[in-house]
Amino acid sequence: LPIFDVSGAVVLYCAYTLAESPPRGRYDLPGNSKRLVLRSANDEQLMASSCDIVEPDGGSTRNCGPVGMALLDAAEERHAVLRANSGGGTRSGYMLTNRSGCRIFVRKDTSSSFCITDEDGCRLAATDLESEADVRRRM
Repeated sequence: LPIFDVSGAVVLYCAYTLAESPPRGRYDLPGNSKRLVLRSANDEQLMASSCDIVEPDGGSTRNCGPVGMALLDAAEERHAVLRANSGGGTRSGYMLTNRSGCRIFVRKDTSSSFCITDEDGCRLAATDLESEADVRRRM
């Protein structure tokens, strides 16, 4: 799937694959692990990928399931982990933990906006998803 910039030029290729490791070429066949793969549009070099983190549920290997998603660089080094955060209150949503242990939280504020905060609750970013009708009314 090509990703375009505002002028219409392809800047990245994004693919979802089941390969155990990210495919080195665009047409490599899938394996058995879920991954999102980002490649450069210029030379199609691998830039980043992700994979499910699977851990036994309650110490049993019978009920294994994904507990998060590892975000990897081109050398397959883990930079961060994204996990569902069901802590309740203002901290439910997703938690991103980088390799030094710093955490940021992504949560839905209302039915149309998202908020990203750090561990201290300081707002880092926010979105307000407007409907197309709202945008037209303002024009």
